[in-house]
Formats: sequence, structure tokens, C-alpha cells
Amino acid sequence: MSLAFALALSAKTLMDRAIFLLFMSAVIVSSRYGGMRPALLATLLSLLSCIVILLPSLLKPSTVGGDVFALVVFALVAAFVSSANVARSRAEMALRQAETDYQRIFESAITGIYQTTVEGRYVTANPMLARMFGYDSPQELVAACEREDTLKRRFYVEEGRRDEFIKAVNENDTLTEFESEIYCHADQRMWIAEHALAIRDAEGKLTGFQGTTIDITDRKRAEEALHKAHDELERRVVERTADLAKTNEALHAEVEERRRVEESLRALSAHQQSVREAERTRIAREIHDDLGQMLTAVMMDLSWLEDRLSKPRDVAARNALAEKVAALSKLVGKTMDSVRTIAAELRPGILDELGLKSAIEWQCADFHKRAGIKCHLITDLEDVALDRASATAVFRILQESLTNVLRHAKANTVTLMLEEQEGSLILTVTDDGQGITEAEISDPRSLGILGMRERATMYGGTLDITGLDGNGTRVVVRMPLLKSGAADEARRA
Repeated sequence: MSLAFALALSAKTLMDRAIFLLFMSAVIVSSRYGGMRPALLATLLSLLSCIVILLPSLLKPSTVGGDVFALVVFALVAAFVSSANVARSRAEMALRQAETDYQRIFESAITGIYQTTVEGRYVTANPMLARMFGYDSPQELVAACEREDTLKRRFYVEEGRRDEFIKAVNENDTLTEFESEIYCHADQRMWIAEHALAIRDAEGKLTGFQGTTIDITDRKRAEEALHKAHDELERRVVERTADLAKTNEALHAEVEERRRVEESLRALSAHQQSVREAERTRIAREIHDDLGQMLTAVMMDLSWLEDRLSKPRDVAARNALAEKVAALSKLVGKTMDSVRTIAAELRPGILDELGLKSAIEWQCADFHKRAGIKCHLITDLEDVALDRASATAVFRILQESLTNVLRHAKANTVTLMLEEQEGSLILTVTDDGQGITEAEISDPRSLGILGMRERATMYGGTLDITGLDGNGTRVVVRMPLLKSGAADEARRA
């Protein structure tokens, strides 16, 4: 202010209207170095001084207009300069605040922040980066990396990793998740993930990098432990798989051996059944033929004696001898009936001569006659396409089923159903007796049931036995039919 006033007084004696320029210079200088308030005060005092000093000149008519215009211009310029200075002051204050905030963030960040040269020297580093690398302060970190090739030669564990980093940033201007193993203080190792931006000069030449660094050592150790666990698990799985494969091979071999044994036993059983049936057929034939012929001869002799005794002789002796002959004839007749029954049970000739259907019809009628239990056959089949062995197996299962009905069922009626379904012959035997229980079906001592089931299985068939809750028992045997060509051959046989 005093400077502006002194300049104004001195200039009055030297010049007239140029004094306004001196006043403006004083205001500008005050505003620049003193701030807003000194500039405003300098402006006011300068205006007052101008009015006092220039009052005589202002009263002259010839100069009034020009001087007033000069004062107005002076006031406007002073106001503009003051406003510009206010804006600049506020901008500087905001900049200082931003710098303070950035510095606070830089100092307290939980990630490492850095700026390096292309050659590998640290320009700036925050405290977190220094602590991350094992140094007490950023200054110590910067000092430790003063040599130009520090980052290239000693920082990265993997050779050439620094060159890969530079190449990636130079090509893309940015880099994220650049994971590397590095050497930190005292040659300790750690894993980091770098995020970097390229710093270039006005010509676009790469001059440095700035970015952040994150410590991922724990994550890498966890991943390594996970990989080791995975490898160990795979190793164990391979070993276990090999063991299981060996066990499976052993089990498979055992199963195959059991299957072969079962097949051998089944074949042996089938052979025994075949031999047994052949033996029964032979015995039935011998009984029927040889013993029947002998008994027939005896009957003929008895008839001859009876004829001779009918002629006139001693009446008493003749009557006694006639009674003996009659009794003997009756006994021989019963013997012949027994022989026929035994022969039929051993091997019914009707099965070989007329087939399975006729044999079942005969068996049903014979069962009714002998047991007094009603027996009905339901079928619309004219012929059955089974081989001799399979037909014999079905017939024997029927005989065993009827025997069980007679012994255990206490039934009044038995119904037989013979039908064909989906390439199989199905014989169903149903009674109205007390019914078989599950315990009796699964009892290993039920040899009759086991024999029936084995007969069916032996020729590729199945046997199902079901108790009808106190309302009887159902036996279902399924036997595969012969194909057309084989059926014709079986009929011819």
C-alpha cells in the first residue's frame, strides 16, 4: 500500500495520466505477493489517493472525461486481478490438499506402490512395499536397489523374468496379475503379483513403470500344498485303483471259477438226471415186458387149471382147489396192476409216445383217481415244442408239485394251466389249500423245492413258487421253446 502511494506521489510530478499505470502495477504486485486482502486495500487507497492528488485536474473541463475513464479502467483491472488471484489461491490450496491426501494414501496403503526406471532403480516406494520386501523404510529399499541391474539380476528368481515384464508393459501399456517369485531382503524368497502402467516421455519412449505389488506368498503356498495334496491323492488313487484292479481280477477269476464249477455241477446233475431217466425207462420197460410176460404166463396157467378143475371130480377137492386158484388169480391181477403203476411212475410211456400235453392229461386224471382231489387242465395247445429232456423236466416238476399238494396242502381242487408266451412254455399249478409260507419256500431243507428249481434251471427255465395268503399255492414253471427247425427235429425224434 505504501509502495503504491509513494509511486503515485512521485509520478504526479513526472507525468499526468500515466499515473494510473503506476497504480495498477502497485495493485498487481500487492495482489501477487500479499494476497487478496492487501490487494483490495491497495486498490481502495490508490483510488482515494488518485482522487485527492488528481482533484485539481479532474475539475478542469477538458480532462474530466478522460480521467474518469482511466479511473473506471483502473478499478476493473484491479478487480479482475484480485479475482484471478483468489481462484489461483483456491486451486493451489486444493492441489496441496490433494497432495496431502495422496501422500496419506501412499503412506498408509495396504499394497505396495512403486515407481521404477526401465533400468531397474526404484524412484519411489511406499512403506508397505518396503515392509513387504523386508526393509525398514522406503529409503532403505531405494538405496538397496541403486545399482542399475538390481531388478534384472537379483530381484526375480526366474532368469529373464524382468525382460518378460518390460516386454509385456511396453507392448500393452498395462499389465495385471504378473506373478513372480522374487528375492527380498536377506535373500529370502516370496511370491508377488504386480500391476503396472507404462511411463513414457513426450516422444512415446518407455522411461519407467508405476504400479502396485501384492504379496501372494500365502496363496502360492496354499496352491502348492493343494497341488501336492492333489498329486498325493492321484498317486493314492492310482495305487488304490491298481489294488482294486488286482482284487477285481482275483474276484473275477473266483467268480469264473465258481461259474465253471456251477456249470460243471449243473452238467453233472443234468447227466445224472439223464442217466436216472434212462434207468427208469429201462426198469419200467423190463418190469412191463419181462415181469408182465411172466405174470401173464402165470395167469394163463391159472386159467388152464381153472378150466381143468371145472370138470366133474371130487366136488370138495375141486371146490377147494378152485378157491385157491381164484385167490391166486386175484393176487396176480393186483400184482399186474402194481407193475403197470410202478412202470408208469418210473417213466410214463405216454410221455414218450404222445408227448407232454397227453402226459399231463394222464397225470391229472391219475392224480384225481388216486388222491381223490379234483384236478382240471386248462389249455388250448395242440402240441408242445420242447425237446425230450425239457419235457421230462416239466413233467417231473408237475409230479413233485402234485405230490406236495397231496402231502401238505389239504386242498380240494388243483388247476393246471398250460400255455405259451413270448417263446416260453408256461405250466401253472394252483391249489386251494392252506398255502405255503415264505419260510418254507426259502428253507434249505426243502429238498423237493430245490430239486424242482434245479430241474428248471438246468434246461434254461425258471421256477416261481408263491403262497396265496392262506388261499393255496401257485407254482409257475417257464421253459424256453425250441425254434421251428429244432422243434420239427424233436418231433421226428
